[in-house]
This record gives sequence, C-alpha cells and structure tokens, in this order.
Amino acid sequence: MSTPFIRRLIPGVASLVLSAWLAGCGQAPVVGADSAAQDRAASDAAGRDTFTEIDPVQLKKDADALMQRAGKENSVALLQDAAVAYEQLLQLAPEDNSLQYQLYDIYYRLAASGADNVEPRLRALFATLPAPLREAVRPPSLALFLQRYEKSEASKQYDDDSLVGLLLAAMQEQPTEPATYLLLADSYLRTRHPALAIATVKQALAYSPDNPASHKYLGQAYRSFVRSQSCIYSYRDEIQKAAESLRIASSQLPDDLKIRELLVDVYSLMNLAPLSANEARKLHAERPDDVSSWLLAQSLSDISQYEKSDELYQTLAARYPDVMYEALAGNAALQGKWDTASQHWAQHFYYSRQPAFYAALVRSVSDEQAYGNAAAMKIFAVLTEHMDASPWQTSLREFRLGRLAADQLVASAVDTCERTEAFFYAGYAQKTQGNKRKAAEYFQAAVNEKAYSYKEYAMARYFLAQ
Repeated sequence: MSTPFIRRLIPGVASLVLSAWLAGCGQAPVVGADSAAQDRAASDAAGRDTFTEIDPVQLKKDADALMQRAGKENSVALLQDAAVAYEQLLQLAPEDNSLQYQLYDIYYRLAASGADNVEPRLRALFATLPAPLREAVRPPSLALFLQRYEKSEASKQYDDDSLVGLLLAAMQEQPTEPATYLLLADSYLRTRHPALAIATVKQALAYSPDNPASHKYLGQAYRSFVRSQSCIYSYRDEIQKAAESLRIASSQLPDDLKIRELLVDVYSLMNLAPLSANEARKLHAERPDDVSSWLLAQSLSDISQYEKSDELYQTLAARYPDVMYEALAGNAALQGKWDTASQHWAQHFYYSRQPAFYAALVRSVSDEQAYGNAAAMKIFAVLTEHMDASPWQTSLREFRLGRLAADQLVASAVDTCERTEAFFYAGYAQKTQGNKRKAAEYFQAAVNEKAYSYKEYAMARYFLAQ
C-alpha cells in the first residue's frame, strides 16, 4: 500500500497569532513618549533589524506558492524550498498552530519521499506540537514506513520485521490514527497472518467506525483467514462476516474493483452463485484481464452456463494450461461428458509440475466413467503412489483402491469437508456396484454438509439428479 491510501488531514487546531502579528507590522510608531521610552524603542528597533529585512506577508505568499507547485510537479526540491520558507515564518510566530501544522506536513512528506536529514527535524517538531495538534497529524514513524515500503515495492524485497516495527512505533506516537492500523493489517495479510490482520483492523474501526477502507480490509482479512484453513466450511461465521464487511465497503466505494473481486469469491463460498456471477460480470466489464476472466468463468460454471464458462477458460489455456484444463475437466464432468473430462484431466497432468492428490482423486471418477474401474484405478494408483499425502488423503486413497471399508472412511472424517468427501466417494462406490438407493443416501449426506465450493459437493448433486 502506498501513500494515496493515507487520509489527508485538515488541521484541527489553528491560531490567529501570525495574522495578528502581520496586522501589527504596518502600525506607525508612538509619538510623544519620554526620552527613556524613545531609547527603548530605538533599542527594540535595532533588535528587529533582522525582521524588517523580511516581508512576512510576501514570505507567506511565496511559501504557499511553493507548496502548490511542489504538489503539482511532485517536486522534492520545491518542497525543501517551502520548508525553508515556513521555518522562517515559524521563527516569526513560533506559537502559530497553522504554521506548525504546515511545516510538520512538509517534513512528513519529505521524510516519506526519502529526503536526507529531515527525520530529526520531523521528530523534534512532533515532540513540541501541542497535544491537540499532535493527535491530528500523522506520526513520524509512519512517514519512515511509507518511504521504506516504497523501496521494498520497487525491489520486491520486504524486511517485514522492520516494516512492522515502524508501524508499531507509529502507534505509540499516535494511537488513534486509523491509517497506521490499516497499513499494519496490510503487512499481516502480505505475510499470511490473517488473524492478526483481523484484530488490527478492528482497532482501526474503533477509532474510525465509518471508514470504508477499514471495512474493506476487515472483509479481506476474514476472507484470507477462511481461505487459510484446511476446512473453510468450519468457519461459516467468518465467511458471513467477510461478506457483511465487504458489502458495507462496496456501498461506500462502488468503484473499488478489489472489493468486487473479493465479493465474487465470498459469494461463491456462501452458495450465492447469482450474486457472485453478477459481481464477476461487473468486474470483467470494468477490468477485462486474466483474473477477472478466470473469476467470471468460475461464476458462470456455478450457474451452469458451461458453454460461456468454457470459452473463457479456453482463452486462458495457453497461459495457464494446468489450471484451465482442470477447470474444463470439471465443467465436462458436471455435464456427463466423461470422455472429454478424462481427456482434459490428462492434459492437466501433462502440464502440471506438481500434480495434487485431489486432482488425481477427482480424475479417477471421470476415468472410471470413461474407461471402466480397472483402467481408472491403475491410473489413480500410479499417479498417487509417490505423492506426499496427509493421513486423511491416505485413507481416501486406500478406500478408492478397495483396501478400506466405507464405514471406516466415514468414521475417520473429522470435519464437514472430510465428511463431504467421505460421503461422496462412499456413494460413488455404491453407484458403481449398482446399489442406487444406498448411493443416493450417501450423495444426499454429502450435499447436506453444504461444502459448496467442493467438487464432491457438485458431483453429488449431479449424480442425485440422474
């Protein structure tokens, strides 16, 4: 995340010290004073020689003009010139809050841009700001974080401990700045610590409950947390919270395509396929790239628009053959096109560098429907022989190869995702043995687990409909 995500602050404290001082500059000297008073006046005038060399009104105009030019031209040099001018003005009116704010803002921008020797001035000025003004500005460590993060983005090398340390220091300096919490949450998401990201965004919302960016990050964090779990459907409350936060953010940031992209996935997890497809169509219309094409193809498959889905998958197949042929195989299977599904699975395994166990497992159904049990099990055994498998995957493999009983497989399932798989493959075994009633019971049990995004859920529904 870069500086545009940090909110621009309007100074909450401003004084009239400078304007009063400027108004007094044009007043005539007092006439008729005694000689002692005249001597004091002469002495004071001599002490003000350095001031009379500066026209504060013109200096303020020049400083403001430099600030405007620096912003338009994105010029660090002009910003440094503006800093010099505001330093002079602040010497003339050291208690003026508006000048303190302006100078601090300049130092902050210079530090964020990586300018040399500005950090000590930034921290020194921050330490002397009145408490209300200190609470209104962004903390010094946040500027240093932004500067370091921009360098990390350019090199794609992140010192996450250092970056997080700066953000934690910024929280100590200014505990109520929501942007700091959102940047810390972004760091946690990048380093795959979604639970920490959730807790951090909640702190941001405590200080700024109506900030749409906070709701966006909370939804993203919940979605990342769910996606990081071995069984996503053990966390349905978190899926719901992700949807709620993203809906709030989308209502306030309707043009934010990242929110739309996240909603496509979250709605799919909730089995809200029409809503997912609607978001995917809007996303693809606004940003017709590979990611939006992939999401739209998946969403169209979820609402059984397989022909259009296949067309999109085919447009991506040359660049991502392993992923797209797996998707095409899934579409073909759900239409009962078993020969086509088996051929696509073969293409997937040809292009895949590290074939997954579940790809081989799901492929075994298409191969069995296309070529018979003996051929399918031979292919499955060879594909999975040297794969690293979890204990649960080992149980599934043993069952498919006929070396484990169905009741043992079902009994060993520990969550809704494993039960979905156990019920489906037990039902499929009954189907191939001609026991339609028992097969239907298992298939219905798989559907009842409501693991909507699982291929076994979709295939159980397919076989129930036959």
